[in-house]
Amino acid sequence: RLMGWMTRSWIRKADGVVFIGARMGEHTRLRYGEPARHGVMVTGAKIDEFRAAQAQVPSTCEALDRWIGSRLLITYIGNLGLVHDWSTLADAMPALLGRLGGLDRGVAIVVAASGPGVERLRSAWSDLDPEAVRFLDPLDDPSWGYLQGRSEISIVTLSLSAAEVSVPSKLFSALAAGSAIVAVAPGRSDAAEIVRLDDVGV
Repeated sequence: RLMGWMTRSWIRKADGVVFIGARMGEHTRLRYGEPARHGVMVTGAKIDEFRAAQAQVPSTCEALDRWIGSRLLITYIGNLGLVHDWSTLADAMPALLGRLGGLDRGVAIVVAASGPGVERLRSAWSDLDPEAVRFLDPLDDPSWGYLQGRSEISIVTLSLSAAEVSVPSKLFSALAAGSAIVAVAPGRSDAAEIVRLDDVGV
């Protein structure tokens, strides 16, 4: 209640408020009132950064690149925290692999992430073929850019409770890198709407 009162007070007294995403703006204004002025900041990513990252395999990724080989690469790159739906992702991966033809058809899954969901996901996927799944620590910029650009399918997650208050930046990085998206996200979220309206995944 205190935080709600403070938020309403800040919004009422602010010269202007900038929201990250349209849903966040709608949700906040309905819950806390209309600010004097407001705008929406569009999140994005630079395509050129990923083109440059693909020019050469970073030395830190050489072994990983050999392990992936010619397989279809599915990645989750970035934070896997409280606003991310790791549980649905954990349950859905066997079904996704089934739609792609199974591990025997040459699929590699890389999770390069930090956050409380990583160990839970690792535990939930313990029955998957260890030759098909690899967990990595968070990557430095050259390795991150290379792996993102190498990915054919990028997974983006968002929990139900974060539908109106978060737009995963990894969605825009994956799109800039040319990856198709599997969004494990509420249908009313900005992330789901982008995927749906721009036809960039499922």
